[in-house]
Amino acid sequence: MTEEKGYGGMSPSFNDLIKKYRAVDENGEIAKENVKEIPEPELKSDKDFERELGEIIESVEQPEQNLPEEFTFDEALIPEAEEAAETEMTFKKEEPKFAYDLNMFGAAAQSAFNIDDIDDSWLDSSLDESIFYDPSKPVACTPAETAEEFVPEAEEIPEELIEQAEEVTEEAAEEVTEEAIEEAIEETAEETVPEAIAEEAQPVAEEIHEKPAFIPEEEPLEPQRATAAGYIAPGDAENFTFDPDSGLDFDEDEEPKLPEMPSDLPVFTPAVPDEKKNKKLGKKKETKAVTGFSKDYKVGGDEGKPVKKGNFFTRNFIPSKDDSTAEKVRKIVMVIAVIAALVSGGYLFNDYVIAPLVNTKQIDELSGMIGEGNEVVNAQTLAEKYPGVAFPDGMLEKYAALYARNKDFVGWIEIDGLDISLPVVRGENNDKYLKTDFDGKYSKYGSIFMNCANKVDKLNYNTTVFGHYMKDTKMFGNLMQYKSVAGYKKAPVIEFNTLYGDYKWKVFAAYITNGTSAGDDGYLFNYMFTDLSTNEAVEEFLGEIKLRTLYYPNVDIAVSDRILTLSTCTYELDEGRLIVMARMVRPGESEDVDLKNIRVNPNPRYPQGYYTENNLSNPYKSYSKWYPS
Repeated sequence: MTEEKGYGGMSPSFNDLIKKYRAVDENGEIAKENVKEIPEPELKSDKDFERELGEIIESVEQPEQNLPEEFTFDEALIPEAEEAAETEMTFKKEEPKFAYDLNMFGAAAQSAFNIDDIDDSWLDSSLDESIFYDPSKPVACTPAETAEEFVPEAEEIPEELIEQAEEVTEEAAEEVTEEAIEEAIEETAEETVPEAIAEEAQPVAEEIHEKPAFIPEEEPLEPQRATAAGYIAPGDAENFTFDPDSGLDFDEDEEPKLPEMPSDLPVFTPAVPDEKKNKKLGKKKETKAVTGFSKDYKVGGDEGKPVKKGNFFTRNFIPSKDDSTAEKVRKIVMVIAVIAALVSGGYLFNDYVIAPLVNTKQIDELSGMIGEGNEVVNAQTLAEKYPGVAFPDGMLEKYAALYARNKDFVGWIEIDGLDISLPVVRGENNDKYLKTDFDGKYSKYGSIFMNCANKVDKLNYNTTVFGHYMKDTKMFGNLMQYKSVAGYKKAPVIEFNTLYGDYKWKVFAAYITNGTSAGDDGYLFNYMFTDLSTNEAVEEFLGEIKLRTLYYPNVDIAVSDRILTLSTCTYELDEGRLIVMARMVRPGESEDVDLKNIRVNPNPRYPQGYYTENNLSNPYKSYSKWYPS
């Protein structure tokens, strides 16, 4: 078999096209089939492609010019080829089925895109057969093109025919009258169908009338038929045979009858839902959903093991013998946690709610017990009112009720402007009233108490009174305002009355010192002394106060003046103390204080602990340490 030659690697469509144009010699006879390869034209445009293809076909050389010299053939063996029918060929270059959006790469707008500028190198080396239209197949075209190519133009109707048609129409309209219409109706009504035809058509009409006008494509399935043993499908109905033992006994002409029900069968009565029971059951389910167990079942054991009903606390916090070890531990821990929470909550509630109310109520009650006047108590007149109470001689009678209630009562302190008005007591030591109220009961507020070393009937040179600093400003909490000049101006005068007399005191100093020797490298500045032996010692002491005071009020002080010292806690250093000192108003002296031009101490002396806390250098480190003498 001769090997078939290819045509330059071109596509089959192109080869088939070339075969239609067979090479011929000078005599017009068809040459042999081995045609010289034709190079594929470069695609440029539709018109250029058609033109170049025609030029290539016309320029094809005769095959015998390319045959070898020794090659010969018998022309008689070559069959005559039938003339190929001339076919009009149309070539169209297929457009790409996608569009390039150059804007998405920041290129020029799409309106400036020219398809002729596209590089056609991506095309296959051979022509794609899809670019040729096969004349034997219909070509898809738009409706507009179809209308133009295949719809013949309508011929114009002569005007004479149009005029004749209009005249005939008018004449026919005149002849159609109401009488003509009625006659046509009567004639139509009188026409009847022959009887023979009507009789034959009657059964067919009835059958058509009975059938539905619309027949669905698929007929619905027949319902299943009941039997004693169950149901049979519609498809098995023809093969179904009656079982005489089934209980269905009926003749062909009779309706099927169901067997009679035995009279001794139990009667089923539907239960009526119990709303209360359902509500109770719903609560149990909710309890189980929230807590993980139902009300009637224990926690930690088997879910199905019932236990005695109990309240929430006993079921969740009280260990039982049926509980596992882990469950018992859990319950014990829970009990301890609950107790701790209750105790802590109780303390907090007492400290922040109960205690302040009790303290305020007690102070108000004691304040109301102060009488009028400054008469000295008469023991005989008060014996009936306060039996068993021995009042000191020379005590003011207005304080008799307070002294009768607590024999440790020694006076009353009041500071206008700082909301301080409190009773003062004195114990056998300075610890008794730290956490004890006026009536001897525990209180975190304690009491305002005098130094146990001080006298009451004849005041010492220095009388010291202690009180707690409270954040709610009770007791000596408001003494903190004396740290500033503005606070001092609110209350430059203090009233401290004793059992034996009423006294006013002018504040002349406020300073910060240490409450223990650890706050100042083992040194404790003794502000609690009662008396000094010499005037020189008093002057030295007043010199130490001048170094320490935060500001200098316009209050002079002499070695003969009595001093009142108020002490409370402060937190500039560990175990710090705020000390406010006032001297007694002299007989005949005005109680007024000049509040102008109060100078602030630029560098007051503090304990070493203050400088250590604030990372400061102590400029008074080399100074001598004062001790009372």
